Amino acid sequence: MKLLEVLKENPIILALDGMNREQALRVTEEMKDVIGGVKVNDLLDKHGTSIVKDLKKLDVVVMADPKISDVPRTNARRIGHYVDAGADIVTVHATNSMEALKAVVERCKGTNTEPIAVTVLTSIDRYQCAFLYGRTPRIAVPELAEHAGDSGLSLLVCSPLETRIIRDYSDLTYSMKIINPGIRAVDMDAEDQKRVNTPAGAIKAGADGLVIGSMILNAGKENKEDPMNFVAMRDVAEDTLAEIREARG
Repeated sequence: MKLLEVLKENPIILALDGMNREQALRVTEEMKDVIGGVKVNDLLDKHGTSIVKDLKKLDVVVMADPKISDVPRTNARRIGHYVDAGADIVTVHATNSMEALKAVVERCKGTNTEPIAVTVLTSIDRYQCAFLYGRTPRIAVPELAEHAGDSGLSLLVCSPLETRIIRDYSDLTYSMKIINPGIRAVDMDAEDQKRVNTPAGAIKAGADGLVIGSMILNAGKENKEDPMNFVAMRDVAEDTLAEIREARG
Protein backbone atom coordinates (compact mmCIF):
# COMPACT_ATOMS: atom_id res chain seq x y z
CA MET A 1 0.00 0.00 0.00
CA LYS A 2 1.45 3.34 -1.04
CA LEU A 3 0.29 5.10 2.12
CA LEU A 4 2.18 2.79 4.46
CA GLU A 5 5.29 2.89 2.30
CA VAL A 6 5.22 6.69 2.39
CA LEU A 7 4.63 6.86 6.14
CA LYS A 8 7.63 4.64 6.80
CA GLU A 9 9.75 7.29 5.11
CA ASN A 10 7.86 10.36 6.37
CA PRO A 11 4.88 9.97 8.76
CA ILE A 12 3.81 13.65 8.65
CA ILE A 13 0.32 14.18 7.24
CA LEU A 14 -0.26 17.91 6.85
CA ALA A 15 -3.80 19.03 7.78
CA LEU A 16 -5.10 21.53 5.22
CA ASP A 17 -7.83 22.86 7.51
CA GLY A 18 -9.37 26.33 7.19
CA MET A 19 -7.94 27.00 3.74
CA ASN A 20 -9.50 27.72 0.39
CA ARG A 21 -8.75 25.54 -2.63
CA GLU A 22 -5.97 27.76 -3.99
CA GLN A 23 -4.20 27.96 -0.63
CA ALA A 24 -4.44 24.20 -0.08
CA LEU A 25 -2.98 23.42 -3.49
CA ARG A 26 -0.21 25.97 -3.10
CA VAL A 27 0.76 24.71 0.36
CA THR A 28 0.76 21.12 -0.89
CA GLU A 29 2.93 21.98 -3.90
CA GLU A 30 5.42 23.88 -1.74
CA MET A 31 5.57 21.31 1.06
CA LYS A 32 5.10 17.94 -0.61
CA ASP A 33 8.78 17.00 -0.53
CA VAL A 34 9.05 17.48 3.27
CA ILE A 35 5.79 15.76 4.31
CA GLY A 36 4.29 12.32 3.84
CA GLY A 37 0.83 13.41 2.74
CA VAL A 38 -2.05 15.81 3.27
CA LYS A 39 -5.45 15.65 4.97
CA VAL A 40 -8.59 17.45 3.81
CA ASN A 41 -11.67 17.96 5.96
CA ASP A 42 -13.73 21.16 5.62
CA LEU A 43 -12.60 21.55 2.00
CA LEU A 44 -14.66 18.45 1.24
CA ASP A 45 -17.80 20.28 2.33
CA LYS A 46 -17.23 23.07 -0.18
CA HIS A 47 -15.61 21.23 -3.08
CA GLY A 48 -16.56 17.59 -2.61
CA THR A 49 -14.28 14.96 -4.06
CA SER A 50 -12.90 17.37 -6.69
CA ILE A 51 -10.39 18.67 -4.12
CA VAL A 52 -9.13 15.11 -3.69
CA LYS A 53 -8.67 14.81 -7.45
CA ASP A 54 -6.82 18.14 -7.57
CA LEU A 55 -4.48 17.12 -4.77
CA LYS A 56 -3.79 13.73 -6.33
CA LYS A 57 -2.60 15.54 -9.47
CA LEU A 58 0.27 16.82 -7.30
CA ASP A 59 1.33 13.22 -6.65
CA VAL A 60 0.79 13.19 -2.89
CA VAL A 61 -0.89 10.80 -0.49
CA VAL A 62 -4.34 12.19 0.30
CA MET A 63 -6.29 11.45 3.47
CA ALA A 64 -9.94 12.42 3.03
CA ASP A 65 -11.61 13.10 6.37
CA PRO A 66 -15.43 13.00 5.98
CA LYS A 67 -15.82 10.75 9.06
CA ILE A 68 -18.51 8.61 7.44
CA SER A 69 -21.19 7.20 9.73
CA ASP A 70 -24.47 5.78 8.44
CA VAL A 71 -26.26 2.59 7.45
CA PRO A 72 -24.24 0.01 5.46
CA ARG A 73 -25.58 0.85 2.01
CA THR A 74 -25.11 4.60 2.46
CA ASN A 75 -21.61 4.09 3.86
CA ALA A 76 -20.64 2.05 0.79
CA ARG A 77 -22.05 4.69 -1.55
CA ARG A 78 -20.37 7.58 0.25
CA ILE A 79 -16.92 6.01 0.46
CA GLY A 80 -17.28 4.94 -3.16
CA HIS A 81 -17.07 8.58 -4.25
CA TYR A 82 -13.71 8.93 -2.50
CA VAL A 83 -12.51 5.65 -3.99
CA ASP A 84 -13.38 6.95 -7.46
CA ALA A 85 -11.58 10.23 -6.71
CA GLY A 86 -8.38 8.37 -5.83
CA ALA A 87 -8.18 9.07 -2.08
CA ASP A 88 -5.55 6.93 -0.40
CA ILE A 89 -7.32 6.85 2.93
CA VAL A 90 -10.85 7.78 4.07
CA THR A 91 -12.08 8.22 7.64
CA VAL A 92 -15.12 6.41 9.00
CA HIS A 93 -16.37 6.43 12.58
CA ALA A 94 -15.51 3.31 14.56
CA THR A 95 -18.93 3.66 16.22
CA ASN A 96 -20.54 2.41 13.00
CA SER A 97 -22.17 -1.00 13.26
CA MET A 98 -20.08 -3.98 12.23
CA GLU A 99 -22.23 -4.34 9.11
CA ALA A 100 -21.66 -0.68 8.20
CA LEU A 101 -17.90 -1.00 8.65
CA LYS A 102 -17.80 -4.21 6.64
CA ALA A 103 -19.64 -2.39 3.85
CA VAL A 104 -16.87 0.20 3.49
CA VAL A 105 -14.20 -2.49 3.63
CA GLU A 106 -15.95 -4.41 0.87
CA ARG A 107 -16.33 -1.27 -1.27
CA CYS A 108 -12.59 -0.55 -0.98
CA LYS A 109 -11.47 -4.06 -1.90
CA GLY A 110 -9.35 -4.17 -5.03
CA THR A 111 -8.76 -0.39 -4.96
CA ASN A 112 -5.95 1.83 -3.72
CA THR A 113 -8.19 3.31 -1.01
CA GLU A 114 -8.14 2.19 2.63
CA PRO A 115 -10.81 3.06 5.21
CA ILE A 116 -9.53 4.19 8.59
CA ALA A 117 -11.58 3.99 11.79
CA VAL A 118 -11.80 7.10 13.97
CA THR A 119 -12.14 6.06 17.60
CA VAL A 120 -12.68 8.96 20.05
CA LEU A 121 -12.00 12.49 18.80
CA THR A 122 -8.99 14.19 20.37
CA SER A 123 -11.19 17.18 21.29
CA ILE A 124 -13.10 15.01 23.78
CA ASP A 125 -11.72 14.86 27.32
CA ARG A 126 -12.16 11.92 29.70
CA TYR A 127 -15.27 13.42 31.31
CA GLN A 128 -17.03 14.07 28.00
CA CYS A 129 -15.99 10.62 26.82
CA ALA A 130 -17.55 9.03 29.90
CA PHE A 131 -20.78 10.91 29.20
CA LEU A 132 -20.86 10.09 25.48
CA TYR A 133 -19.50 6.53 25.52
CA GLY A 134 -20.12 5.42 29.11
CA ARG A 135 -16.40 4.93 29.72
CA THR A 136 -13.13 6.82 29.65
CA PRO A 137 -10.87 7.00 26.56
CA ARG A 138 -8.50 4.42 28.07
CA ILE A 139 -11.34 1.88 27.87
CA ALA A 140 -13.46 3.17 24.98
CA VAL A 141 -10.65 3.65 22.45
CA PRO A 142 -9.17 0.11 22.51
CA GLU A 143 -12.67 -1.40 22.53
CA LEU A 144 -13.60 0.62 19.45
CA ALA A 145 -10.28 -0.33 17.87
CA GLU A 146 -11.00 -4.02 18.33
CA HIS A 147 -14.53 -3.53 16.96
CA ALA A 148 -13.03 -1.93 13.84
CA GLY A 149 -10.48 -4.72 13.52
CA ASP A 150 -13.16 -7.38 13.87
CA SER A 151 -15.01 -5.61 11.05
CA GLY A 152 -12.01 -5.92 8.72
CA LEU A 153 -10.30 -2.54 9.08
CA SER A 154 -6.56 -2.39 9.68
CA LEU A 155 -6.08 1.38 10.17
CA LEU A 156 -7.03 3.49 13.19
CA VAL A 157 -7.18 7.12 14.26
CA CYS A 158 -6.75 7.78 17.97
CA SER A 159 -5.12 10.33 20.24
CA PRO A 160 -1.43 9.80 21.04
CA LEU A 161 -2.42 9.05 24.64
CA GLU A 162 -4.16 5.78 23.71
CA THR A 163 -1.74 4.41 21.13
CA ARG A 164 0.24 2.30 23.59
CA ILE A 165 -2.98 1.06 25.20
CA ILE A 166 -4.19 -0.15 21.79
CA ARG A 167 -0.87 -1.85 21.13
CA ASP A 168 -1.13 -3.74 24.43
CA TYR A 169 -4.87 -4.48 24.24
CA SER A 170 -4.99 -7.57 22.00
CA ASP A 171 -3.10 -9.36 19.24
CA LEU A 172 -5.55 -7.88 16.72
CA THR A 173 -5.17 -4.25 17.79
CA TYR A 174 -1.40 -4.64 18.26
CA SER A 175 -1.00 -5.23 14.53
CA MET A 176 -3.20 -2.34 13.35
CA LYS A 177 -1.63 0.78 11.86
CA ILE A 178 -2.31 3.94 13.88
CA ILE A 179 -2.46 7.59 12.88
CA ASN A 180 -2.44 10.25 15.62
CA PRO A 181 -3.92 13.73 15.41
CA GLY A 182 -3.50 16.00 18.44
CA ILE A 183 0.20 16.59 17.82
CA ARG A 184 1.67 19.65 19.49
CA ALA A 185 5.15 20.96 20.20
CA VAL A 186 6.21 21.34 23.83
CA ASP A 187 4.48 24.36 25.44
CA MET A 188 2.33 24.90 22.35
CA ASP A 189 -1.33 25.92 22.80
CA ALA A 190 -3.50 22.80 22.52
CA GLU A 191 -6.28 24.93 20.94
CA ASP A 192 -9.44 22.76 20.73
CA GLN A 193 -7.56 19.51 21.36
CA LYS A 194 -7.75 17.80 24.76
CA ARG A 195 -5.62 14.66 24.42
CA VAL A 196 -2.30 15.60 22.85
CA ASN A 197 1.39 14.73 22.74
CA THR A 198 4.59 15.76 20.99
CA PRO A 199 5.71 14.18 17.70
CA ALA A 200 8.43 12.20 19.50
CA GLY A 201 6.04 11.14 22.26
CA ALA A 202 3.49 9.87 19.77
CA ILE A 203 6.07 7.96 17.74
CA LYS A 204 7.59 6.37 20.86
CA ALA A 205 4.10 5.23 21.87
CA GLY A 206 3.79 3.38 18.57
CA ALA A 207 2.13 5.73 16.07
CA ASP A 208 2.71 5.07 12.37
CA GLY A 209 1.51 8.46 11.14
CA LEU A 210 0.95 11.92 12.60
CA VAL A 211 -1.62 14.48 11.47
CA ILE A 212 -0.02 17.89 12.03
CA GLY A 213 -1.55 21.23 11.14
CA SER A 214 -1.02 24.47 13.04
CA MET A 215 2.36 23.40 14.42
CA ILE A 216 3.74 23.64 10.88
CA LEU A 217 1.31 25.99 9.16
CA ASN A 218 1.56 28.76 11.76
CA ALA A 219 5.33 28.94 11.46
CA GLY A 220 6.45 32.43 10.52
CA LYS A 221 2.93 33.92 10.61
CA GLU A 222 4.20 36.84 12.66
CA ASN A 223 5.57 38.15 9.37
CA LYS A 224 2.52 40.13 8.18
CA GLU A 225 4.04 40.72 4.75
CA ASP A 226 4.28 36.97 4.10
CA PRO A 227 1.71 35.05 6.21
CA MET A 228 2.45 31.92 4.18
CA ASN A 229 6.10 31.71 5.10
CA PHE A 230 7.11 28.50 3.36
CA VAL A 231 10.72 28.78 4.48
CA ALA A 232 9.60 28.76 8.11
CA MET A 233 7.05 26.00 7.45
CA ARG A 234 9.65 23.81 5.79
CA ASP A 235 12.10 24.41 8.64
CA VAL A 236 9.52 23.24 11.20
CA ALA A 237 8.57 20.23 9.06
CA GLU A 238 12.22 19.24 8.64
CA ASP A 239 12.92 19.69 12.36
CA THR A 240 9.82 17.63 13.18
CA LEU A 241 10.92 14.86 10.83
CA ALA A 242 14.36 14.84 12.47
CA GLU A 243 12.65 14.55 15.87
CA ILE A 244 10.55 11.65 14.58
CA ARG A 245 13.53 9.81 13.15
CA GLU A 246 15.43 10.19 16.41
CA ALA A 247 12.40 8.85 18.30
CA ARG A 248 12.26 5.87 15.96
CA GLY A 249 15.91 5.16 16.72
